[in-house]
Amino acid sequence: MTTITTVVRGDRIKVDEPSDLPDGSQVEVTLRPAISIQAPIGMTEDDQGTTPEAIEGWIATLEAIPAPVMTDEEWSAWNARQKEDREWEFANEAAREAKLRGPLP
Repeated sequence: MTTITTVVRGDRIKVDEPSDLPDGSQVEVTLRPAISIQAPIGMTEDDQGTTPEAIEGWIATLEAIPAPVMTDEEWSAWNARQKEDREWEFANEAAREAKLRGPLP
């Protein structure tokens, strides 16, 4: 049995690589999912629990996360970068909108 991997283009199945299949060969096509379904990362809602004790545990876990601490220099750099980003967005607004409104592929 020969296996050929290819994609559909323009409603046609075109073999990308040369094959030695004779004209008129019967083939069977099996579709594979375009993306793989992965298991969720972390806990699911079923794993979390809804008892008062479980909820208290969530709150305790959240409150245990330390608050970020930034120096004055880091705050200045943060604010400067935010200002640069806003200015870039305003300067490029028309081009981005035109791209969004452009013809659909």
